[in-house]
Amino acid sequence: MKFKMNNREWEILEVPQSKFWEDYGELDKMNDNETYFGRTKYKLQQIWLDEELPVDLKKKTLYHELMHCYKGCYICFYELNNQDEDFWCELSSNSHDIIHEIVEEYFKELEREDVESKYSCKSGAEILKSIQEQQKFGKDEGWKEMKLWIKWD
Repeated sequence: MKFKMNNREWEILEVPQSKFWEDYGELDKMNDNETYFGRTKYKLQQIWLDEELPVDLKKKTLYHELMHCYKGCYICFYELNNQDEDFWCELSSNSHDIIHEIVEEYFKELEREDVESKYSCKSGAEILKSIQEQQKFGKDEGWKEMKLWIKWD
């Protein structure tokens, strides 16, 4: 998914572990005991997420990486170690809505892709037709997906 942060276009990508290790020049050291959850690539304006993370951990990782993105887009790379508590509170309050909106949109898009894949269609009307077909055969599935679709349209 693409998004804008401070008028710069960024992209969120889900990548395999090998991509992280290769990027760090350590592909030969890759093992199952150590994993990367995410990475913010400033020059490429990309956020990488481990494609195999469970959804709850992927969401937490995306929040974390978006904070790096926010810091890089709005604060640059100043030394932040000596900032007082008010600085961090202000940073959090200013970035909260921006970051949460991106995360919500990203996971809404993933959910939509799952629904489209499940029903092999692209519109709410097509999903409704598919659900009605299921009901003819005594199946009562799909209403949750239909409600989600209505929210998107």
